[in-house]
Amino acid sequence: MLFKIIATDANGIRVEFARAKQEIFFTTADEAEDFIQKVKEEDVLPDKYKFQVETTELDSELDGMMFHKGSRFTAPQDD
Repeated sequence: MLFKIIATDANGIRVEFARAKQEIFFTTADEAEDFIQKVKEEDVLPDKYKFQVETTELDSELDGMMFHKGSRFTAPQDD
């Protein structure tokens, strides 16, 4: 299971987070929550947005996805 962050406003506008046009996924909910705190501290979005962590079950290949690892982003590695 992976986690992603969604921000929504009162009008139902959804913001998904991406880097280099690739959606960002987190391997733990704690990593996602830490990222939300960083976004809030850096004042990236107006205060009107509410953040939530969503889970996602991915059964397709992970090639090209962006994973958040601490304070850096990495492409998935082959095992």
